[in-house]
Amino acid sequence: EQNGKFGFIDHSGKFVIKPVYDDALFFKNGEATVREKKENWVINKNGKKIRELKVENEEEELQERINTKPLTR
Repeated sequence: EQNGKFGFIDHSGKFVIKPVYDDALFFKNGEATVREKKENWVINKNGKKIRELKVENEEEELQERINTKPLTR
């Protein structure tokens, strides 16, 4: 976290994805879920947005991503 924004660092502590997100979950299977401007996205290890997460029950979906396998749609 830097200035209230989240990014991702490597093992040495260097940012590999700049802290531009309002919230972020850890990487799992090469993907992470991030929140930016009230939208949830799945990003890859390069920070590229793969797909937007639009779900009726957002909190349940995010919890499922944390506890089980990555989303597939």
